[in-house]
Amino acid sequence: MSVKIFFLIICFIAIILTPIPLTWHIKLRNVPAVCLICWITIFNMIGFVNALIWGGSEEEFETAWNGAIFCDIEIKFIIASSAGMMTTTAAISRNLARVMEQVGPAHKTKATRRSELIQDLFICFGPPVWLMSAHYIVQPNRYYIVRYVGCTPSVDNSWPTIPLIYIWPPIIGFVAAYYAGRVIYLLRKYQRQYSENVNSALSDSTKSRFMRLFIISTFMVSVNFPIVLYIFYHNLQYPMVPYSWKLVHSTFGGDYVPYVKSNSIQFDRWIPVLAGIVCFVFFGTGREASQICKEWFEFFGLGAQFTFLKKMTPKTERSSSISSWISGKIFSSSTS
Repeated sequence: MSVKIFFLIICFIAIILTPIPLTWHIKLRNVPAVCLICWITIFNMIGFVNALIWGGSEEEFETAWNGAIFCDIEIKFIIASSAGMMTTTAAISRNLARVMEQVGPAHKTKATRRSELIQDLFICFGPPVWLMSAHYIVQPNRYYIVRYVGCTPSVDNSWPTIPLIYIWPPIIGFVAAYYAGRVIYLLRKYQRQYSENVNSALSDSTKSRFMRLFIISTFMVSVNFPIVLYIFYHNLQYPMVPYSWKLVHSTFGGDYVPYVKSNSIQFDRWIPVLAGIVCFVFFGTGREASQICKEWFEFFGLGAQFTFLKKMTPKTERSSSISSWISGKIFSSSTS
């Protein structure tokens, strides 16, 4: 089996599995988790389609479609989704850290919920939108076409690229790593208090949600943060040239598209595939996700063919002020 076929198979599996818990997180109004699932799915869909189009033999690649208009749009989503996976991870870790720092009942007003929603949306979408916009300033040509990878953003090797593009992934990574480390520190610090005072008041479902979010956010930070640091270091090794708006955009409007040959799929395309499968493992295999699968099968009239799903019913959660507050803190950014 070729690397391309293997990539297409697992990428397709990730595309199918990753969105399964999306409905559950939408119901819980967990904005960062919803955004993380969407960003991962978008990136994997791009990788799958591009590998199909530009993953042929060397002879086929040399005469392949130049991606006009399609790639012009797609590279912006590549930039946004790459940053979005880190920003949503930072938002999840930030919310978990805030939960650990404020153990105890809390009343959330409508204004508080609105403020938290705005903060989550800004963290999840602010940096991606900025990078999409700033990219044009240092975009020397429309895009590159790389074998197996397809549409690839182009970036000028001039000093404005550092503050506009290169520096932001490490900054986002540092923020995500800080909050992930903060959660680990607080979990260890309050381990006895958490198990004795809080654990007894929380339902198994609430504790499971917290730990699943914690594990997936820690996984994303552990994998992505070292990679963005390496890429940042690698990019700085290229000699920087003086910046000129006229020179950078001199051939931007033309039809010339550089084709770059490659014998393998770049490693950054494998990471979202793995992340999508991991998201499904932790988000899509719980009791709540099983209930969603049951509802979807019944909606399409397939309930009779999957009778085992009828036995899946969610447990009734115990009511407590603490569990209600933590559930609201983690899983609610609603203004209502």
